[in-house]
Amino acid sequence: MSDTPPWEMLSEKAKNVYFQLGTRNQKVINNLKTSHLIDTVRESKMFGYDSIGPYKMLEHEIERRDSSKKWKLAVIATVVTVLGLLIKLFGG
Repeated sequence: MSDTPPWEMLSEKAKNVYFQLGTRNQKVINNLKTSHLIDTVRESKMFGYDSIGPYKMLEHEIERRDSSKKWKLAVIATVVTVLGLLIKLFGG
């Protein structure tokens, strides 16, 4: 690998993701696309930027979104199951 610091090797899109995460403004962070976050993780690992504090914030945001998605799917599945049982019970 060259003597270039890992930050300098990141693309502008990845640097922008880190900048927006660094604002700690939840509205700004929520506007980031999940695909951009995942691409930034891959790029960071490729250039050795994955052992630094900002990378941990990136990982946390991806885990938070994944957990949120799982909870939403669980609630939807529960609602569908209850509706199905009610329809079967009262439907005849």
